[in-house]
Amino acid sequence: MDSSIIMRLREAVSFENVWFLGHCLTLAGSIMYGVSFFMSTFLYKTIFAGVLISFGIQLYQKYISVLIAKKKETKKKSLKKLFLDVNFQYFFIALVWFLTSSSMKVLAIPPFVIFSSFHILSYSRKVNENTNNQISSIIPKPVLIVLLNLEVILRNHRDKLVELSSVCEVSLFVHLLIRTLLFSKTSLIQLVCYLIFIKIRLLEDSSAPSSGSDKNNNCQLLIKNFKILDEKITFVLQKQLPQNNTVRKVAEIYEKQMKNIIVKKFVETKIPILQSSEETKKTK
Repeated sequence: MDSSIIMRLREAVSFENVWFLGHCLTLAGSIMYGVSFFMSTFLYKTIFAGVLISFGIQLYQKYISVLIAKKKETKKKSLKKLFLDVNFQYFFIALVWFLTSSSMKVLAIPPFVIFSSFHILSYSRKVNENTNNQISSIIPKPVLIVLLNLEVILRNHRDKLVELSSVCEVSLFVHLLIRTLLFSKTSLIQLVCYLIFIKIRLLEDSSAPSSGSDKNNNCQLLIKNFKILDEKITFVLQKQLPQNNTVRKVAEIYEKQMKNIIVKKFVETKIPILQSSEETKKTK
């Protein structure tokens, strides 16, 4: 009896199940955080604790465990791959939100809720398709049936949800920028870290071959939504607002300083640890 309990515990505490529970923690924490009217710091941190668990498991399996066994020469290449991996990028920004929970950002939550929902439902489908019980599932059968029905619904609206996630990311950038200009607490640190996150996302897009993968689609959506934001700002400055001297000066600063200097420099800036990786990819 004791040995059978130990065996079940070993099966339950697998990387796959811990990864799944991390996503469940993110989703459950998000629901409870909404019920608390977005006031609970504990529940806010719980959301990102789940993200760190689930994404951390993926990074450990894909890179960390491999890095330990590799030689010094190949470790540098693996580190560059790690930084360009979308799982690391979201792990990094989730860690930022977790550590700066004194200034909670509601807009940071939807992308992770969407990711966790997709992963939970895809895992449920995988368990259901495994008729030989090769996967030790921790999902009760009644719950599994409900999840499978939800999976069909979400699959039909996948593109819209991914689009919503990208819109939230761009909106969060605008929010952080405004809060930083108003000297809000911790907003400058959050903005700097968020700019690093966006920068690595842009590097990922420029270095990846054009394909129909979700990774490329997400990057393209981010770029598209930033372009839409730029068009809206330009439209408001040039057409909607009264053409007085103040508005003209703001429009000039935006066009000449923001777009042509700051944004251009930001895009062209290279990250030292990824510089050689970028150059080699460009020469191919």
